[in-house]
Amino acid sequence: MTPENKRIPCTKRIAGELEQKIRDGILRTGTKLPSVRELAETYHTCTSVCLSVYRALEKKQLVQREPGRGTFVCRSLPPEVKEYVTSWNGIYPHAKMSAFLDRVFADNGLEHWRQNPFYTDQYSESIDYLEFSGKAMSHPGTLAMDEGLLPVFADRDLLYPLDDFLDRSRVLRRTDFPEKLLKTFSYRGKLYALPFLFSPVMLIYHKRLFRECGMPEPLADWTWEELYRNTELLTRSSDDGKHILQYGLGILFTFNSYIPFIIQNGGELFDANGNCVLSSRNAFEALHFFSELFALPGVCSHKFGDPRSALADLMANDLMAMMIGDAVDYQYLTRKLPPDQVGILPLPARRLRSTSLSAHGWAIHRNCRNPEAHFRFLEHLYTSPGLGELCRHPDFPFPAFHPEDNGVPEPFLEALEYARPALTSPSPTAVKMLCETVSTLLGHKMILTPEKAKSFETKINISL
Repeated sequence: MTPENKRIPCTKRIAGELEQKIRDGILRTGTKLPSVRELAETYHTCTSVCLSVYRALEKKQLVQREPGRGTFVCRSLPPEVKEYVTSWNGIYPHAKMSAFLDRVFADNGLEHWRQNPFYTDQYSESIDYLEFSGKAMSHPGTLAMDEGLLPVFADRDLLYPLDDFLDRSRVLRRTDFPEKLLKTFSYRGKLYALPFLFSPVMLIYHKRLFRECGMPEPLADWTWEELYRNTELLTRSSDDGKHILQYGLGILFTFNSYIPFIIQNGGELFDANGNCVLSSRNAFEALHFFSELFALPGVCSHKFGDPRSALADLMANDLMAMMIGDAVDYQYLTRKLPPDQVGILPLPARRLRSTSLSAHGWAIHRNCRNPEAHFRFLEHLYTSPGLGELCRHPDFPFPAFHPEDNGVPEPFLEALEYARPALTSPSPTAVKMLCETVSTLLGHKMILTPEKAKSFETKINISL
């Protein structure tokens, strides 16, 4: 097994290699294939994996199993499906996206196009799969992309630049997308993906709970200290102090929640050479404040395994007054509360205004056989009448294509002026280690100290 494909799921890798040999005629029609046990010995894996391999090939009508005789290459092979759209599970896990893509295929006469789901949200596996699939028959073609994956893939020359296609297109124009989102999907001056969905992190609050507590609504020029103080004031506890009756603040527990505080304080997590600088003064000050905020009894976080709507449900049921959340939280909330009771503001600021930007887009693989056809597919995708319906589902962020015409609230559009991707390092290892380190700290409601920051920073840099 070569280094570039060792992390690809074993079943997918073996099935892909056998399919390639069948398509290329190396395994001729009618050829008897090794038994499941023999195949397992060849690939140094278990028989259950190899049984799944043969079932996958049988489903594609490439092999047929005959009881008592073995497995044979079919004498009549189906035509090769040549164009694929790869959707990463970590970006688009929702069944509605799969149904939307199928509808685009059907509505535009794309009979030979298929979805190629890849069930991982790990950057390292994604990179290996892209490098391997660039040489294999089932190439990825069009790729679902997020703002974190883009610099990782573009730095490895795995993506096709789209500037010329977009400039020549009679269907799509640069002005169809917010300029900030086009920059988000650019790397070293080239556009590598078209933005599809976006979501800046905002302060969302319940207006009626502020009135009931006799407090004025937050203002756009709120500071960190005011956020901390109002979180305490909006927290209601039982008479014995043992139970929280109303949380002052809820936080979507991802790095998109705490990175804005670092940026606002003039800090960075990686320097120009790619080294972690977690203990630098500005970064430490911001994370120290956030760890103190996060440790308050009146702060509730969205935990792993919770429904995505968990924070919105708390606020809708008058159990939480404020939330550091995103477009998905807002869309869930406005389905349960009258929109005029839901306030949206920029995050409280420090030295400068900033927020995190999550964005999803579509790119084309560098080794795609027919990039022109895949860009035409993108033209169909963005102009499909089903796009607006898809983005109205609360599990999806806001549409990046003509956002004003698709009902994106003005505060979210205004936030694009000062929003930036949370982490844009081309090193997947660095990003993963940093996120795990800070998440462990916050998850245990520990306060960051200079000693801990320096220790974390050293461990990350040694690993890099």
